[in-house]
Amino acid sequence: MGRAKRDMEEREAAQARKVNYLKEAKGYEECVECTELFISPHGSLICDKCFGEKMRKE
Repeated sequence: MGRAKRDMEEREAAQARKVNYLKEAKGYEECVECTELFISPHGSLICDKCFGEKMRKE
């Protein structure tokens, strides 16, 4: 049980480091709707997919 928990924590930490690297070094943003990473040319807070879904609903 302890080993599995440690492995899961290590995977989560590695994922967090990867996301942090992409955000800081590569200029990615995290969508506030779906938490997907995307490159925002206009400084938007939501990705194109979520934006399209919001526009179709209205």
